Amino acid sequence: MKILDKYILKTFLKPFAATFLIVLFVLVMQLLWQTFENIAGKGISVVFILKFLYYTSLSIVPQALPIAVLLSSIMALGSLGENYEFAAAKSAGISLQRLVRPLVFLTLILSGINFLFLNNIFPYAILKQQNLYYNIKKKKPALALVPGSFNSDLPNYQIKFEEKYGEEKNLLKKVLIYDLSSRQGNQKVITAERGKIISEEGSRYMTFILYDGYYYEDHTKSQRSPR
Repeated sequence: MKILDKYILKTFLKPFAATFLIVLFVLVMQLLWQTFENIAGKGISVVFILKFLYYTSLSIVPQALPIAVLLSSIMALGSLGENYEFAAAKSAGISLQRLVRPLVFLTLILSGINFLFLNNIFPYAILKQQNLYYNIKKKKPALALVPGSFNSDLPNYQIKFEEKYGEEKNLLKKVLIYDLSSRQGNQKVITAERGKIISEEGSRYMTFILYDGYYYEDHTKSQRSPR
């Protein structure tokens, strides 16, 4: 490798390492912010959260790598142009294609690494991340319910509520439940001003205790076809 190639790669790799770590940190924090409400203050151990962050970082690497390559390329080439090194290379008879050739080879190598990462490590990281999140919801099933939207995690039921509060986030306000077990649409509707979720750790089932509510059922006679 010639001295020029070493200098170009050195100019590229320094900002690349910095931008990759910064982009990775920003993307991980963005994803963590989206799931922070569901994992913070729920009695989950620090080791469990660190594992979740580790697998989240692995799943974010394929997104952070192209962004880091783009930003570091702009910074490296901008630095060369700002210091008139492009002009010095051109005056020495070195073309622009020759100057950026080591960067082209390096980006091809990084593309191959990213492909292998997506093909092998990314599915593994996603699987582990989903398993950890599933274990969180299994430990605290109430965490699976999201306020303000219909939740379909429970088979044959659609559950909606305005707010989830309390120390364990198991108290609900303005509960609306559609019972779809009859397979005939939402003919059974349950409403309540307040509700409470009771579940044992590791259990697949949740018990809803509702207060100040009503139960509606639509009794529609089936129409017989004329003979």
